[in-house]
Amino acid sequence: MVKISIQRNYDVSKTPNYFHNFTSAFTFSIKYRKISRPNNRIWHFQFNFTELMNQEKTNISVTGSILLMIAFPLLVSFWGRYANNNDNETPVAAFDTLAVAGYTFFKNHDIHIDENSRIALYNAVYPLMGIPHRSRAGGRGLDCSGFVKSVFNEAFGMQLKGSSRDIYRTSIPISVAELNESDLVFFTIGGTQINHVGIYLKNGKFAHTSSTAGVTINDLNENYYKAYFKGATRVIIE
Repeated sequence: MVKISIQRNYDVSKTPNYFHNFTSAFTFSIKYRKISRPNNRIWHFQFNFTELMNQEKTNISVTGSILLMIAFPLLVSFWGRYANNNDNETPVAAFDTLAVAGYTFFKNHDIHIDENSRIALYNAVYPLMGIPHRSRAGGRGLDCSGFVKSVFNEAFGMQLKGSSRDIYRTSIPISVAELNESDLVFFTIGGTQINHVGIYLKNGKFAHTSSTAGVTINDLNENYYKAYFKGATRVIIE
């Protein structure tokens, strides 16, 4: 409810004789409520406009009536526009988690996938989870660069070539602060030269092939990987 009250006291020394000796009080109130019906929305208004005075009631009431006649259409127009704008809002579609292979698996690793994520990346990574390292499974396994090549081919239709060192040299260096989904992270495990690569996902997590666990997910902040971290690069995905 909107209520406006105005108290007016007139200076009789500065007004015509027929305005002498009176005080007027206005009260203008609006009550409204919304009535919802199927495919229809109605705003119901109730107006109260009163004035109390002891003289010249006619003159002031006419002024008040004119003001009300002007205000009413403006208010109706405003609220009508407001109601229509709400009715025309486009509903936001819910993100379909079923479109992501292993959505719960990644969520359990603190990787929260949404509509802005590279869904194709996760759909290519998840089926490879748990495949052993090639050194332990012969031709049936994947080494680190083989895993990266397989994912990029499946997700983006790109053919990366060479070893982890070759991929590092042919991609664009970036800082850790710039890391985003599908960027590559490189390590010098047990030496000084790059000999390991993984695919960055989210929240500090990356997917790679471990010599002991096979294709798995680890965190860049783990002491082991922090100690051997060399740098990050980005492959331009067309």
